[in-house]
This record gives sequence, structure tokens and C-alpha cells, in this order.
Amino acid sequence: MKTSLMAWLVLVALLGLSTAAGASPVVIGSATYSGNNYNLIYEDARGLVWLDYAHVGSWQNQLTWASTLGGSLTVNLDPLYETEINWTTGWRLPNRTRETGYSI
Repeated sequence: MKTSLMAWLVLVALLGLSTAAGASPVVIGSATYSGNNYNLIYEDARGLVWLDYAHVGSWQNQLTWASTLGGSLTVNLDPLYETEINWTTGWRLPNRTRETGYSI
């Protein structure tokens, strides 16, 4: 279960949580982390941005890593995408809900 949580990182909760189904994930750019580029994926149903990167380590190390991402990333947005996102805050790991079993 923790392995699946590590595979996806929730990056920014912008518009709050929504129960709407059928999210349309869209690659909105990339982020450079430790010299490598990773996709930034926007999920419009929940207003979340995901970093397509998995960090290996203990759960506590995962939490610490996610909380320090803001100062470690260089964000390169697609020129056609505009946002008010503050890329230096709000990074966290996904939460798993008991009701749905899905990570949000």
C-alpha cells in the first residue's frame, strides 16, 4: 500500500477536493529536480498537480522529501497553460480515503 502511495505524489491542492469522477489528467509542463525533468500532470476534477516522480525511502523520509520540494524544483510550464499556482508551497504525499480507496 505504501508503495503505491510513493508512486504518486500530490503536489498542489488548488481548488479543494471534489468527488467528481472522470478526471482528465493533462501534462502542463515539467519540473527539473536533481538535474532531471519530470512531468507536471494537472487533474482538473480535483484541481491537483502531480509530479511524475517516485522517491524511494521510509515513510517519514517520504514526508520530509515532499515538504521540501518547493525549494528544489524548477518549474517549466507549457506556454499555453496559465496558472496562479505558488510552486514553492503545498507539496505533499497523497492521502488514501477509506470510503473510496483512492489516493487524493
